[in-house]
Order: sequence, then structure tokens, then C-alpha cells
Amino acid sequence: MAEHQVAAYRDRFRRQDASEAALERHVHHTTDLVLNESADQPTAWLIFAARLSQPIPRTVLQPTRPMAKLVIEQGSKRARALLNGAVRMPRLLGPQLIPDLLSNDPRRGLRRWVDTNLFVPAWSSNRRGVLLELHHDGTVVTAVDLSHKALPADRPDVELPVISWVLISAVFEAVALAHEHRQALHSEAPMDVQAIVQTRATTSRFTPVVLDFGRPDVAERARQPSVLETAFGELAPFADDQTLGATARELTEGLLHQVGLDMPD
Repeated sequence: MAEHQVAAYRDRFRRQDASEAALERHVHHTTDLVLNESADQPTAWLIFAARLSQPIPRTVLQPTRPMAKLVIEQGSKRARALLNGAVRMPRLLGPQLIPDLLSNDPRRGLRRWVDTNLFVPAWSSNRRGVLLELHHDGTVVTAVDLSHKALPADRPDVELPVISWVLISAVFEAVALAHEHRQALHSEAPMDVQAIVQTRATTSRFTPVVLDFGRPDVAERARQPSVLETAFGELAPFADDQTLGATARELTEGLLHQVGLDMPD
């Protein structure tokens, strides 16, 4: 192999390692942020991060607030289409998380736009916590509380519930949001994606919750591990809804299969 070809391969692997390290940093930082919001009790959080495999062109302007608002709006529309194509009865998943829990009011962050119902004590409410970040470099990060009001009050014995239908919606909405953000930045690069369920150090086990005849209940005979592995994926360039839906399903099943559950038909 010629010397210039070896150099090209080395550069490619170096960029790949740097991209994976950057994704890990985003996941760890976001995990620290949201776990501090639920310090009073064990809470399961879905953390999603997507990052472009190549830098966006220098000629592309930084996203403005109107652009970020449009990305969030279009992401919610696309997520609805993806869920309708993936689940026979998507209404069983409940309302979409981002449009239901956030008001599409992104505010400035560190080289990013942030929309969330967390971190402002004066505005705190008894609703499920959600965080989304649209970074200027194309990175997208989301976090969703998977334990909020998971079971009726007569089930205090379940310390760390994980609501399966909220997890499904959260992953599909995050994939759609990442795709829309990439399009808004005129990038044709693939996106590396990670999704993981995190909690703070505890002796509690992740306990899957499903709908049993329309009533939330602990999934019978489902595994209850204390740790879940990261699910990895890639958003292909020029992806249509079928491809995006397949990626979202792969990520979702990568998490659900670790507790012995399948995606609903």
C-alpha cells in the first residue's frame, strides 16, 4: 500500500476515534446534568447523542433561534411519521414527548441551542423531565426521564421503573430531530449515534414497565439488570423515512432486548 494511502487510513481512524470520544463526552456530561435533577430518588434517564462524522462546511452559518425552532417543529412531524410506520397503534405510546412537554422555546447555550423543562427551579413542575440540545457543529443530544409516574401509587416497591413506551417514543423522536438538524446544516455526512439508559449509583434494578390491558404494570418475567449497555447506530446520509425508522428501531431494540422485551407490532 502506498504511503499516501496508509496516511489516509490513519487519518480516517483518527477522526473516527475523535468522534467516538466526543460522543462519550456528550453522554457523560448530559448524564451528570440530569442525574443531579433527580438526586432525591432513583430515576432512569434515556440519554441520546448523535454527531456528524465530518465537520460541517465552513460556509454554513451558525444556526439561529428561528432555525432551531423550525428543526424542533419539523423533527416532531417526522417523528410522528416514523412512529406511525413502526407501531401499529402508536396512540398506545401516548402523546409525543417533545411537543407535549416542551414549548419549542430554545435558548442559547454553549455553542448550542437548548430547550428543556429542567434547571429553572422557579419553573419546576411535576412533569416528566426532557432536555434537547442542537449544537452548532451538528451534534444533537436529548435526555428523557423514563421513570416519571411509571406505576400507580400502590406500587412503591418498584424503585427504578423504566417505561417501555416512553423509551420507544424518546428514541424515535431523537432520531428524527438529529436528521432534521443535519438537513438544516446542509450536511451530507453520516451521523454516529449512541443511546443508553443511565441512573445514579444505586442498588436498585432497572424494572421494565409495560401496558397490561391498558394498565401500566411490571413486565412479567422481564429481566431486571442493574446496568444496561450502550446501543450504537448510524444515520445514513440522504436517509428516507424507512431508513430512519429502521435505525430508530435498531437503537430501541438494542435497549429493550437487554431486558427481554420486543418492540410492539
